[in-house]
Amino acid sequence: MMKGIVRFAFKLPANVTKKGRWFISKCPLLDVYSQGKNKKEALANLEEALKLFIESCYQRGTLVRLLTESGFEAAENNQELPDKQQEYVNVPLSLIAGRKHAEACAN
Repeated sequence: MMKGIVRFAFKLPANVTKKGRWFISKCPLLDVYSQGKNKKEALANLEEALKLFIESCYQRGTLVRLLTESGFEAAENNQELPDKQQEYVNVPLSLIAGRKHAEACAN
């Protein structure tokens, strides 16, 4: 049985602010928030929240609409990020061809 895997890496803008004892992290582009006890933890939690959010959009079939409505456009592979002063988080997403598709490809 042949299977395939595709890996995407989203590089998304992030902001962190301190509120009392907590650090609040957000990705305003996708309106996703998280928090942590320090900046590093807040960013790691934001990456996880974004990963789960993007995976759920993919599973519901709304990922293309989300990206389009958020203003994403196709870019060249070597295109630089628009704001080098902006902080970014890397959000990995891996997809594997399911059994049904793998069986169809084998036939």
